[in-house]
Amino acid sequence: MALYIIIAVLFVCAGLLLIPGAGASGILSFALRRQEEASGEAETLAGRVRKRRGKSRRNFIAENIASARTILEDTGRADRYERLTAISLLAGAFGLAVSLLLQNPFLLPVLVVGFYLLPWQYVRLTGVSADRSLTEELEMTLSAVSNSYLRTENIIVSIEENMLSMTPPVSLPFEKFLAETNHVSADVKAAIMRMKGRLKNVIYDEWLDALAACQDDRGLKVHLLPIVEKFSDVRQITAELHQIIAEPVREFGVMVAMTFGGVFILRVMNREWYGALMYTVPGKITLAVVALVVFISVAKVINASKPPEYKR
Repeated sequence: MALYIIIAVLFVCAGLLLIPGAGASGILSFALRRQEEASGEAETLAGRVRKRRGKSRRNFIAENIASARTILEDTGRADRYERLTAISLLAGAFGLAVSLLLQNPFLLPVLVVGFYLLPWQYVRLTGVSADRSLTEELEMTLSAVSNSYLRTENIIVSIEENMLSMTPPVSLPFEKFLAETNHVSADVKAAIMRMKGRLKNVIYDEWLDALAACQDDRGLKVHLLPIVEKFSDVRQITAELHQIIAEPVREFGVMVAMTFGGVFILRVMNREWYGALMYTVPGKITLAVVALVVFISVAKVINASKPPEYKR
C-alpha cells in the first residue's frame, strides 16, 4: 500500500513541475536561483565576501551542476537547462520516496542528493563523447583550411572552400568570421583574434594565434600544419587512456550491480541477515554509506573518463 501512495505522490510532483500553470513555477525558480548562486552565476554579497577571503571554492554539488551547464552551453543545448532542473527535482523526489519506502532516515539525504545529481551526471557523461567528437572535427577542419591557406595565402578564400564540409559547432566561428570580414570590417587579423574562445580548445587557440601572425608575415604559414598535428598526439593519448580505464570502469559497474543485487539475494537466501541490514540502525547506516560511496564513485569515474587536454 505504501508503494502505491509513493507512486501517486511522484505523479503529483511530476504534474506540479511539468504541467504549465500548475503553480510550481516558484519551486522551479527557487531551484534555478539556488543553482546559479552556488555556481557563481548570480553572485551574492556573501559570495563576494567569500571570494575576497579566498574561500569561493564550489562544493561537490555546485561543481557538478556548473560543469554540466557549461557542457550544455558549449554543445548548443543551453535551452535544456530549465528542463533538466525540473527532471532533477523529480529524481530527488524519487530518491525521497525510496528512502521513505525503506524507512531509512540515514539514506534519505544520500538518495535525494544522489538522484538529484543523476541527470547532471548524464550530461557530463555525454560531454565526454562531445569533447572527443569536437577534437576529431577540429583536426579535420583545421587541417583542410591550413592546406588551402598554404596554396592560396588567403584565409577568407580558404575558409569558403571548406565551409560545406564543416559541421556545428566547429562551423559556427568560421561562419561568424566570414560574416564579419565580408560585411562588417576588412580587418582580417582582428576578426581572427575574435574567433578565440568561441570553441574551448587550446590547440584551436594556438592555431588562431599562428594564423593571425601569418597576416603580417606569410612565411609563418608553414607552422600551421605542425600545430594541427598536435591533435593526433591528443587522439593517440586519448585512445591509450580509454584502453587503460575501460576495464576498471566495467569492473566498477559489475561491483555496483553485485553490491545492490546482493541485498535482494540476501532476502532469498538469509532472511535474518536481510532483516539486520534493512531494519536495524547499523544496517541502515551501512546502506547509506554504500549508496554515498557509489554516487561519489560515479562522479569520479566520469571525471576519469574525460579526454586529456593539451596545455601550451
